[in-house]
Amino acid sequence: MIIKKNLPEPKIHNRKGDLSKRWFVEYYDDKGKKRRRYKPLSNYHTLESRTKAAERLLLSIKKEEQRNINFYIFKKIEQHFQEREHTFAKKTYQTYTSKLHIIKDYFLGINFIDRANVLQFLDNYLLIKLKRSNTTYNHYLIFLKMILRIVDQEVILDNIKKKKASPIPATFFTTTQMNFLMRKIEEENPTLAMFAKIMCYCALRNGREVPSLRVGDILIDEASIKVENQASKNGKRRFAAIPDVFLEELEAYIVGRPPNEYLFHAEGDKMTPIGKNQMPYNHQKILKKYGFDTTKYKLYSWRHTGAYLAYRAGASIKEIQIQFDHHCISQTDQYLRQLGIKDLNNYKDIFPKITK
Repeated sequence: MIIKKNLPEPKIHNRKGDLSKRWFVEYYDDKGKKRRRYKPLSNYHTLESRTKAAERLLLSIKKEEQRNINFYIFKKIEQHFQEREHTFAKKTYQTYTSKLHIIKDYFLGINFIDRANVLQFLDNYLLIKLKRSNTTYNHYLIFLKMILRIVDQEVILDNIKKKKASPIPATFFTTTQMNFLMRKIEEENPTLAMFAKIMCYCALRNGREVPSLRVGDILIDEASIKVENQASKNGKRRFAAIPDVFLEELEAYIVGRPPNEYLFHAEGDKMTPIGKNQMPYNHQKILKKYGFDTTKYKLYSWRHTGAYLAYRAGASIKEIQIQFDHHCISQTDQYLRQLGIKDLNNYKDIFPKITK
């Protein structure tokens, strides 16, 4: 198969309008060999009807050609990733193949991989139909550049700009919201409630950290939770503190359970972790039920709420940095500012009045 960059376009041969002669469309196949297609043009016996039939046949051949080219392009891209699978981290490779699957399904269903259709994919399909965020848009734009470079088509994306994206998309819950929502979650889904509390009290992430926990990772005597390196965001084992107000409740949740059992497991199989999307999905349903804006509030909001509570309770920036697994103080400082937590309370308290 070759990508037909320099071959002539398919062309109608209408024999100068002579209906007594066989009309055909001439094109080149995927090996570059010239072909002719006659059927069903002879079935039309007027100039107008045969001309329209020839135009339909021409369009059909063009679509068929592009589908073949698209198929070849994605086959080459998939082969590229398969050959280099060993060079990627497992999670990275899974992310790439997932993105590629979504892109491939979309473009194999349309006519052309060109700039207009790439923009349709990003703006209409990704943002509107799938309701993905600007951050996800930017991730897909970067990935599209990567895969189109493999087939020398990255020029398609020239001057397509990234979207402005908030680095902290999830909003923390205020005290009133937190109390209301947690009561509702406890009533409707106690397991989800415990999941969210671990995120809030212990600052664990919902993507891999909480789902990967086994009962034995809850160290009650040390009042800490062990997060193994396979699940930790930075790839290193870490320990998160369990606040005193949560310790007794968490101990009651694990009492009598074998240490190797997953804390949150698949239905009917305690030795298989819960799917990474199950809790976010369950949480989103409850948010919608009670009128929360799910573009702002997410399951991850509970982790941000934990930062809000810790800072308001007087925890130092250093303590928050360690608990939230940030690599430096400046990252924690930026994180709190992005959440709108680290404000000017002290400044407001000490500023003197201009006139007395």
